[in-house]
Amino acid sequence: MPKVDLNLVRTFVTVFETRSVTAAARSLHLTQPTVTHSLNRLRRQLEDDLFVRSPQGVTPTAVAVRAYPRFIEALNAIDSVFLQSAPFQPATSTSTFRVGMSDAGEVSVLPPLAAAITESAPHASIEVAPLDIDLVERQLTHGELDCFVSSAQFHSPLINRDELFQERYVALVADEHPRIGTSVTAHALDAEPHIAVVGVTGHQEPARLQRERDVHIRVQVPRFTAVPHLVAQSDAVAILPHYIAEGFTDGGSLRWVDLPWPVAPIKVCLHARHPHSRSPEQAWFIDTAREALRRRYGDGSTPATEPEEPPTH
Repeated sequence: MPKVDLNLVRTFVTVFETRSVTAAARSLHLTQPTVTHSLNRLRRQLEDDLFVRSPQGVTPTAVAVRAYPRFIEALNAIDSVFLQSAPFQPATSTSTFRVGMSDAGEVSVLPPLAAAITESAPHASIEVAPLDIDLVERQLTHGELDCFVSSAQFHSPLINRDELFQERYVALVADEHPRIGTSVTAHALDAEPHIAVVGVTGHQEPARLQRERDVHIRVQVPRFTAVPHLVAQSDAVAILPHYIAEGFTDGGSLRWVDLPWPVAPIKVCLHARHPHSRSPEQAWFIDTAREALRRRYGDGSTPATEPEEPPTH
């Protein structure tokens, strides 16, 4: 039986997750020829091509797909030993953590996240990147993001998803709204002018209901940023998640009322690379972010992690 070189295994896993030799080399801080050489050594040992070229980069073979979860399990066991012997020290860290989130996330998720990180790692920094669902998989696997928080339903075998909390929708109105008091009926809400948020926020259900109920859309915007200003200076209504509405009502000129329409709650999730692919500082940051946001917005329970399994065909 040939000796196993762990560097070859890590190279294989990184190429599998990034689907790119170039991206894997960048992530591993190696040259592209070095990554190619490592893959060739592993190919000879496993007697399989492992990856074939494709227009998007490389595609794993059936042997590679079967090997991936076994390699992950082995790396996790080995990494856990080293993490216990040399744990991350947040108090002295000067790391910069990069998080993807929408403008709504900046209002609601970022403040408790920043507070939790600052409390334990006062010298660390957080850099927020605009959330683009079409790019986040590449950004995560290429090391451009450490994680992203989103209500959009994102599924990928390369990304781990943790549910943070579930949230309901409410109606945001001006504090002195002429017709809406402490509650509103479905018929009355249908008759009001509306602000619609239609974009890549992941909140598609309110816009769908507004279309189905044929309400008058006075203004349509792609993000939540302008919503509190539009609502505060008019008699229009906006439908948005409760945790975002809470942030908008701090100033006193706005308030929210329960929504009379039947709208399913939304799941807000934290997405990151699989645990075996995280550096010690990334593992600490993601664990801290997850627990801080669950404490702030959760119901006290701990939602189950929803890891995405690698494809089996």
